[in-house]
Amino acid sequence: MTAGQRLARGWVHLYTAGLTPEMRRGRRAEIASDVWEHAAAARERRAGPLRTEAAIAWRCLRGVPADVAWRGALARRPGAGGRLASAAGWVATVGAFAFLTSVSVAAVVTYFMTEDPDPGWRRFALVCAAITTAQLGGVGVSVVRPRAGAALAVCGVWGLVAAMWWAWPITVPLAMAATVGWWRITARRIRLNVHG
Repeated sequence: MTAGQRLARGWVHLYTAGLTPEMRRGRRAEIASDVWEHAAAARERRAGPLRTEAAIAWRCLRGVPADVAWRGALARRPGAGGRLASAAGWVATVGAFAFLTSVSVAAVVTYFMTEDPDPGWRRFALVCAAITTAQLGGVGVSVVRPRAGAALAVCGVWGLVAAMWWAWPITVPLAMAATVGWWRITARRIRLNVHG
């Protein structure tokens, strides 16, 4: 399994945690099929492996808002696998995590789009690249090692808080929500033995 596929798989395992087994399996199979079809189409076009992986990862990141909306809509349906309060907590966790991840991704992208950036900006972009790697790597690792994946993602979240210390009124509450949510989701996955 490639890095882009692991990211997509980790994300779908995260946002389907707590659903009924049938709904969870159905959504996971749907996303696995989409990723397989994307990779097969890339092979037919003779796209390079790095380009294919980047496209799959980008597609996964672009789909986060739709996935969160899909999960939120399920919370309003009876028998979907959880109480509304639990779903609201899940949505808050994912929203906070997605926002913090997008901030670190934006810093890296902005650096590469800036003509002749200053050295301080370069250091900040490198730190944000490491933070993004920890955040997204945590999602991927959480598929096979839920505790390690959650720890890695949470370290990335708090790394961003440290890197953006001047924005603490915004980043600290979001990081707290993401941390509590990650640990609650991880504990539930371990309790239900849902990691693969």
